[in-house]
Amino acid sequence: MNVLSPLDVFTDEFFQQLLDGTAERYGFHRIENPDTPTESPIEDELEHMICKCTPDGSRVTRQFRVPTYRGTFRIDFGVQMGNRIVGFEADGRKYHDWRRDIFRDAVILGDSNVEAIYRIEGPDIYYRLETALYILGRCRPNLFSARGVDIFEAMSECRGDDFYSEDTEDGIYASYDYVDCDDNKHHRRITLRCLSREHRDFQFMVDAAKRYRQVKTEDLSSFTLQELMQRLRTMTSG
Repeated sequence: MNVLSPLDVFTDEFFQQLLDGTAERYGFHRIENPDTPTESPIEDELEHMICKCTPDGSRVTRQFRVPTYRGTFRIDFGVQMGNRIVGFEADGRKYHDWRRDIFRDAVILGDSNVEAIYRIEGPDIYYRLETALYILGRCRPNLFSARGVDIFEAMSECRGDDFYSEDTEDGIYASYDYVDCDDNKHHRRITLRCLSREHRDFQFMVDAAKRYRQVKTEDLSSFTLQELMQRLRTMTSG
């Protein structure tokens, strides 16, 4: 009886795909529109981990389109998990304007069935993505499968409860100490911005966005959401 070695079960075509980088990654079958390209290397990295670690049956859509009264917005990745849809954004721009982003996200959530949008900063994706997603999975346990959280923990720079996190109005701020292979100690900080329907001022954000619909989205950097909501509160209480 001939016994096949592990190498024998792979075809020459598969080996060539490994060499040229076109072999399908684990979880690729979850992508609804694989012909739609991602727009940056950090999106590739984020997509890979999302596909690998979201619950079974999840569907991932690249450049997820959301029609709103302000036009159609796109989220880097829309993930459908049963009856839930959440969004993930790779914030790779050097001068990312969170004030503008949270206004945009309020428009999206207020005009669709997306329940939350999570934003991960570019440096965290490049250098410590598994750690960022491990912390997110611990703070939002319904986002990833148990297997996914275990994978993140195995690759994370922190383990168990060995990190400090603060759930704020802007999202999750986390910090932890990391000792590298040369026994050098580093203090890391990770920011995971998020807008969800559970935000205490969510309805105010949605109302403010609609009240100031004449303000162009690209001009919103001169406004803060607090200013918009304060104006709305003043108008509604007067």
